[in-house]
Amino acid sequence: MGRKNGSATFVDAHFCRALADQASCIVVTLPYRKAPFTKFPYAIHDLATLIQLVLDDPRLASSIDKTKVGIGGHSAGANIAGGVSILKEMRGKIGAFVGIHPVLDFTMTTKERMSLRPKGPDYLSSAVDMIGQAYAGYDVDRRDARLSPIYADAWKLPQNVFISGAELDVSPPFLTQLYFSFFPYFTLLSFPSYF
Repeated sequence: MGRKNGSATFVDAHFCRALADQASCIVVTLPYRKAPFTKFPYAIHDLATLIQLVLDDPRLASSIDKTKVGIGGHSAGANIAGGVSILKEMRGKIGAFVGIHPVLDFTMTTKERMSLRPKGPDYLSSAVDMIGQAYAGYDVDRRDARLSPIYADAWKLPQNVFISGAELDVSPPFLTQLYFSFFPYFTLLSFPSYF
């Protein structure tokens, strides 16, 4: 799911179906208000409310193992999922966070972020600041862990955290920072080309 636009039907349908089939789990894709019409932190609180409604739905009670609830997303959606996973009201309810090439740090400029990329062009780099401003605005604390999960206290994270980066993504340096910030709470799967 993208933070600025996109829909579950268009973006995630095949991924969610494959995940449900491969992991033998229930995957629920939840809608939330998106930028530029709604700014941070509304999407995070929208999802927390919807997660609680799903967990409390008596029609799903026999299908959901509440001890095995996780949250995840791709890119901007992973950023929002990370923010939800550390909310006080979600503690003890979300046992896993899965971030696929997540946006973890909103404190960096585009130039700083692009300097961390291993190689190759980034066709979205010219839009990164615009997208970030559409979501976060100008007057927000960018070190707020709900916006920049890399600044979360380790004990607030779910027990299980899985983050995946891609070859031309800026995630790998953040993964190293997460590892050293959250050790021993965080397990790093190392790929030689990155670390």
